[in-house]
Amino acid sequence: MKHLYFLWLIFLPLLVACNSKPDTSDTPATPDTPVAVNEARKNLGDSSCYTSTSPKDTVLLHMRRQGNNVTGSLIYSIFEKDRNTGTITGKFRGDTLFATYTFMSEGTESVRDLTFMKKGDELVEGYGTGDKQNGKSASGTRSRVRYGGGIILTKTDCP
Repeated sequence: MKHLYFLWLIFLPLLVACNSKPDTSDTPATPDTPVAVNEARKNLGDSSCYTSTSPKDTVLLHMRRQGNNVTGSLIYSIFEKDRNTGTITGKFRGDTLFATYTFMSEGTESVRDLTFMKKGDELVEGYGTGDKQNGKSASGTRSRVRYGGGIILTKTDCP
């Protein structure tokens, strides 16, 4: 009987300690708490990744969206064309993203306008009239841009 009493004295404090809840009333939110994670997401904006792949071509877009504003990175690796790697900045107007793409190709920095129409989980690249404004191509307004027959990016998980 003494052994049971002794074991009870050892395990009772452990049992009480395991079942008690810590006082978190004064504990600030840590990065693992849902409140902190949601706040961080608000500050960073929504992050989305899109890809287009074929046997010889790959296009990768990683964009961060805060409201209608977009920033991100974009890579075009098209067969028998120079690889383009750069950044985009732009704005959604309705379902259409109007962006400026600043990229490097063969050691030269270039800038061109891009337009994508969002259709569900896809971004369809638009093509403009080829007009030039301030030394870069200009897609123009949505009425001057044609969609289809080109690159279609599909939403994927970000790496």
